Amino acid sequence: MVDCRGQYYYRFGSIHANIIGLEVVLPNGTILDLMSTNRKDNTGYDLKHLFVGAEGTLGVITKVALNCPRLPSARNVAFLACNSFESVCQTLSLAKEKLGEVLAAFEFMDKQVLDQVASEKTIPLTDGKKNHNFCILVETLGSDREHDMEKLESFLEQATDAGHVVDGILAQDTRQVSVSM
Repeated sequence: MVDCRGQYYYRFGSIHANIIGLEVVLPNGTILDLMSTNRKDNTGYDLKHLFVGAEGTLGVITKVALNCPRLPSARNVAFLACNSFESVCQTLSLAKEKLGEVLAAFEFMDKQVLDQVASEKTIPLTDGKKNHNFCILVETLGSDREHDMEKLESFLEQATDAGHVVDGILAQDTRQVSVSM
């Protein structure tokens, strides 16, 4: 199951972008059927996004058709540390460039968040000996674990060589990926 909390935006897009059909009841009671399952429709205005964005002020949404992509079979995760926000931004740019189609998630946490989490749980890179300003979770989803891992390792090498990433942990198997911190 794909987690829809937002961190997979880079892989699957926003919920808004995955809406392919709506049924809406207008204020006068008219039912507007926008339930086309055709993803490409250039016949006029894309009204369904107007209704979604209006949050019920233009009409009540009564049915929704969503694009539900298949969960990829290969998953890799790296938890990385950076010393500056500039390094986080540079790492994101490099991830988009080098990981391309397999980049699924890029989430960062600042020192305040890391300290809060560390006060409740022991997490890698905040074990009391290390004091990083930012940590990043980079996740790839694809169909070939070895190929995806090669891309991730190459990305990590370049990010480290450039000085953007100063420390990190790479999950070695799906068990490590699934373990919650």
